[in-house]
Amino acid sequence: MRTINPVARISDVAGRVADCRRQPANGKMHLPSPKHQALQERSTNVMRNISAAILLAAGVLAAAAAPAMAANGRLILRSAETTKVLSSPSPGCYSTTTPFSAVTNDTDTAVTVYTDPGCAGLTQVVQPGRSATVGERRSVSVPR
Repeated sequence: MRTINPVARISDVAGRVADCRRQPANGKMHLPSPKHQALQERSTNVMRNISAAILLAAGVLAAAAAPAMAANGRLILRSAETTKVLSSPSPGCYSTTTPFSAVTNDTDTAVTVYTDPGCAGLTQVVQPGRSATVGERRSVSVPR
């Protein structure tokens, strides 16, 4: 199978198109031949396809690099001694110094609570708008 270097192909086509636009020695302009017109159309189509591919790639990269949104609302972690309130928490893992046993999820996204710090260990999901008694937990994650 023959491989074609697209850059070399584009410069070859562009060179041929430039040749058909040169002014003849007698100083009179001439109309391009049908062969040169077809060559110019192909060059234009190649450039359009490349432009479309570049724009598509840029769109994909922009979508992938979009910042993660914070959960809207409050996440309340309660223990017998303390209450920790996270207002509109950003995506990520939140560990507590003291274990919590109840969660009120007043955000717009489900959160996962973990038995161990660093969002490790056994898990339980608390849906948006719900409260749950979760046993002794040490961390919670907000999804991206």
